[in-house]
Amino acid sequence: MDSNSKNQLNGKKEVEKPTKTELKRDLRLFDDKLSSYKNKLDQKQLQVLNQIKQKFQELIYALETDETQISVPLSIFGTNNLGALEILVKYMKEELNLSIKQITKLLNKNYNTVWNTYNKSITKHKERLSYDSSSVKIPISIFSEKILGPLESLVVYMKEILDMKNSEIARLLQKSQKTIWSTYDKAKKKHG
Repeated sequence: MDSNSKNQLNGKKEVEKPTKTELKRDLRLFDDKLSSYKNKLDQKQLQVLNQIKQKFQELIYALETDETQISVPLSIFGTNNLGALEILVKYMKEELNLSIKQITKLLNKNYNTVWNTYNKSITKHKERLSYDSSSVKIPISIFSEKILGPLESLVVYMKEILDMKNSEIARLLQKSQKTIWSTYDKAKKKHG
């Protein structure tokens, strides 16, 4: 006799597990409800609320990443005054609302490296990144390889997967063609 039959004999109702979509919806609704209390709480209550909201965001993120591949728009990398890792971390923190811990895991980087990179990025570029959300999407997973730096990973992806020429990559990343060539050459040498 299976557990459903036993539960029916005992008068217990079988409880259905919620789908991931239902869980995400409910977590978002609860998160929105918590946000509505923000102006009605004292400092200590607000701290507790923020801790709860952080946990909810982590749960929502965990559910979403299980279903989809996280990607970033290629156009974010055209920001002049920031390096590739600074741009990536700033985008993930501010636009995807990921925690430093989540970013660390996704990029396969040290926590302190990501934390310092984010702080440096907001010092150098206070406003949010401007980007075209309809531009080509770059999967975050390409940046998790330890051997290559973020710019090297991006250039290899653009050349080999997107089949772009050095001139096009240079224009999109606002770098010189020589920089693109040397970055790609360096990446190829690292891979042997």
